[in-house]
Amino acid sequence: METLVESLASQGGLGSPAKELVQILADDGIEARSGEIVTAYSNVACPNTQEIWYTFGGYPAASHGNWQKLEWPW
Repeated sequence: METLVESLASQGGLGSPAKELVQILADDGIEARSGEIVTAYSNVACPNTQEIWYTFGGYPAASHGNWQKLEWPW
């Protein structure tokens, strides 16, 4: 994961740290999406931009889910 974060940082990112974290979660080496084992639920949080995002039930895995932004609670 550290390598993926460093790679995104060197590319200038996607404009949103939360979107960058979702992209990292979608990597083949991180997200489970084959056979009976899948990543069904994920959260990403970026305190710097005060963003929290979640998804549940995306198929074949969370990176394909309908990501929703939550109200920042702090």
